[in-house]
Amino acid sequence: IYSDRIRHFYRTNVRIVVLLALKGELVFNAIIGYPCAVVDQSPDGGLKALDWCLDHANNGQRLTLWVPQKSTLNKSRFLKNLSSQSGVNTVFGLDSYIFNADGPALAMYPRVEDLGAIAGSLGITALCVVQWVDSLRIWIQETGAEILTGGARTMTPFGMRRNHL
Repeated sequence: IYSDRIRHFYRTNVRIVVLLALKGELVFNAIIGYPCAVVDQSPDGGLKALDWCLDHANNGQRLTLWVPQKSTLNKSRFLKNLSSQSGVNTVFGLDSYIFNADGPALAMYPRVEDLGAIAGSLGITALCVVQWVDSLRIWIQETGAEILTGGARTMTPFGMRRNHL
């Protein structure tokens, strides 16, 4: 009931309040002042998310790659290749809940309860989430996140110019 009034107040002031509900309880409440997007975990989802992050990066910024655990990274050729790029800072969810970023962040398969720490980290200028199992419906609604669909572009190292297909 109050969330509608809070949402209206913050949107009126060009801020967005994130309210995530888990089992009817308030889990996280923070102000996000940067663009957000969500994509599914389809084979092209990671590429589409990376492309979105690169489109939201400024010169000199680094991409922060958030992965829930190292084994997730090691099981994916895409994530291993991305994390090895010089312009990418990799953060593991089990090791660090709050982190410092310097540019866009790509969060791979976070749980709903992980999003509070990710979104609350300093220095994030844009956030793209690759959805896993948890429903992000409320998070998408509250942040006004763009839902990415369609084909992805070819992956290139962060910071390099891409060919647009």
